[in-house]
Amino acid sequence: MPRLNARSLLRPWHAVLAGGFLVAWATGDEDYYSMHVFAGYVVLAAIAVRLAAAPALRLPRKGWFGGL
Repeated sequence: MPRLNARSLLRPWHAVLAGGFLVAWATGDEDYYSMHVFAGYVVLAAIAVRLAAAPALRLPRKGWFGGL
């Protein structure tokens, strides 16, 4: 079984964050107001989860420009 690391957890987080912003942008019309608000709360929840897990999901730093 593959081991979970910070990179494997941050990719789905980025997908949820970007998807939430996309849905919120696309549903900014009055007809879809409840979906717009729900997408905004999804984005806020994703940010809160990331801030809560910040110490555990710290990526190793390679230095400037990725270690070049």
